Amino acid sequence: MGKKKLLIIVFITSLNLYCQNLINTKWLKIYEERKDGSVIHYRGSKPIAGEYYFKSIDKVSVNSITPDANYKIDKSELTIGNQLFTIEKLTDTELIICEKAEINTPDDKVNRLYLVKSEKLVDYLIKNELLFFINDSTIIAKKYLAPRLKNKKDLSYVITKSLKGQKFVTGKQQKFNSGFLMGHFRINTFGKIDSIQITKNSKIYKTIENKFVNKLKKLEFLPVEIEKKYNQIINFSALFNEFSGVHGVSITTNTTVTPMNKKHNLSISEKRKSENYFLDGNLEFTKKKYAKAIENFNKAIEIDSLLFDAYYNRAYANLIMNNIEDACKDWEYLKDKQQKEGNRLFNLKCKEN
Repeated sequence: MGKKKLLIIVFITSLNLYCQNLINTKWLKIYEERKDGSVIHYRGSKPIAGEYYFKSIDKVSVNSITPDANYKIDKSELTIGNQLFTIEKLTDTELIICEKAEINTPDDKVNRLYLVKSEKLVDYLIKNELLFFINDSTIIAKKYLAPRLKNKKDLSYVITKSLKGQKFVTGKQQKFNSGFLMGHFRINTFGKIDSIQITKNSKIYKTIENKFVNKLKKLEFLPVEIEKKYNQIINFSALFNEFSGVHGVSITTNTTVTPMNKKHNLSISEKRKSENYFLDGNLEFTKKKYAKAIENFNKAIEIDSLLFDAYYNRAYANLIMNNIEDACKDWEYLKDKQQKEGNRLFNLKCKEN
């Protein structure tokens, strides 16, 4: 009887430890790894995208959607609503959970989610070399650190609302499906945009471009604070769409930068040119124009041979097009550059070929 009581006490204690690590904590899903080798990065402008807020011992808010979902922990299993996960890692900073497949669920629908505690995000980025200090007062993040509005609203929603009823193109262009603006801006330590530049305009009426820029300049953002407040450089892509007569603007941020060293010293203009090709490739990829996406990734890599994201995305585009050999070349290159994900994908997809 004494042993049974001891086992029960130990079991309850272990459950309490898991719960104590989750209760009243917020976690951001930074990326999602699929068994087919693809990786989805959450780097958009939505401040609540991929947010899990464990409010109590059994309630969790996912992406601030109401009502709250129920959750429970049984040993290393985490159930959120009807979804069942295995807890692979839980520390003060990181949470890794893997979906448990149901019967007849394809492998590519079983995902591994990587989350970081909200308050630890900046520390995580610095530790993993995803945030860089350009100088003593300015930073640029490679991934995940999206600009956040002070009023907590979605940037795409705010811009779309400000352009409601406006024509995105001139009257001569009767048919319009989509167009885009690309560029970069800097958020200062007061949360205001003090400089903005449009580097590419595809099909968007100049008046709309000006209104877009003017609206951005009026917005207030949350400045990044790491011991002190920093300016933040943001690269962005704004996709203008029309669907069934309804106009909308979808803004994504992709703040990439290549670490500078003596052997790889790009000028600012070269870096921006490479990043623009990379963003063009991403845009073509979202349209499922994989060959065109690869062309743009090629151009980006020609300029910046250390733009690793371009290699990853080119490899995935080649994988979709069944060009396994070309995909493996990129993963092997990334493996040789000590990229952990490249090494994993090369071992997973290429060693048997």
